[in-house]
Amino acid sequence: MGDLLSKFNLLDTEGKVKLLQYLESLLVKQGEDSFNYQLYKGKIQNVSIWEDVDVLLVEEAQKQINLIKPKSW
Repeated sequence: MGDLLSKFNLLDTEGKVKLLQYLESLLVKQGEDSFNYQLYKGKIQNVSIWEDVDVLLVEEAQKQINLIKPKSW
């Protein structure tokens, strides 16, 4: 940490301002990227659940589609 502070002190005023602005932008971005557990929980609770009947309907449709024979030329 001391190394960082000593390098910061070597910067001129404009360099210090730019560095502080860059650090601020990183902190803002970090706040935006942080994981929102409440939002995730709400989304995951709205995921649909397939019943066995739903799966059987899809499998039956798959069997019927597989029976289709394409026309030959």
